[in-house]
Amino acid sequence: MKNIFFQSLLFLLLAGTTAFAQTGVVFEYSISSSEGATGEFKGYIAEAGVRTEMTMHVAQMPGGGFSRTSIMQKDKPGIVLMLDDKAKTYSEKEVKTKTEGNADSCTVKILGNEKIGKYNCVHSQVTENHKVSEFWTTKDIPDFEKYAAAHKGSRYMGKGNTEAALKKAGADGFLVKTFSKEGRGGETSMELTKFEKQTISADLFTVPSDYTKAAPAPDYSKMKDMSPEERQKMIDNLKKQYGGGN
Repeated sequence: MKNIFFQSLLFLLLAGTTAFAQTGVVFEYSISSSEGATGEFKGYIAEAGVRTEMTMHVAQMPGGGFSRTSIMQKDKPGIVLMLDDKAKTYSEKEVKTKTEGNADSCTVKILGNEKIGKYNCVHSQVTENHKVSEFWTTKDIPDFEKYAAAHKGSRYMGKGNTEAALKKAGADGFLVKTFSKEGRGGETSMELTKFEKQTISADLFTVPSDYTKAAPAPDYSKMKDMSPEERQKMIDNLKKQYGGGN
């Protein structure tokens, strides 16, 4: 179960004014793990802010996985709203502004140029603290720098250091595909399946009126660093909390 629990991508704030419907972009990724977990990640970027929706299918988890919806509103840059659509609740999480990453903490090797779908990509290998990851990035998308900022701080992009290292090596761009191996042998991949401009309703960036405020959701990302015993204890506690077991 390690490797597939990670924090949602951090968000980009765009300039502009909020309207009932806005022109923005929608992008989607497929996610897979060597341990059998699969998932989908969908993001919306518009003038009102950023919304991400992630669903993971994990047989070992209570309920067979989890879904997570996050919103960062333009007028509240330091707050991420986490929505639980099943319980009709939401919680607030404060996020700190990320400082510029340390490019020298990573070693970048350019593996070549490849085409993933319709995108011309630079294929790079990044090593940091004995963790090896591969990235396929593209500059084919107009304004890619603006949209690529939506990945800042994500687990896939190394929380700043990887982004800085790729830029220094001339391999920056919008993330099309990534592949990583964890220290315990697991593998995770993520690949872009859709990117297009759309008219997006401003309602997607607000909390529905019938949702109530709740305590923050469990931080599943911590499970990747737990021992098997610690992970099982957390799973047992979740089962008790959400009625998935005795």
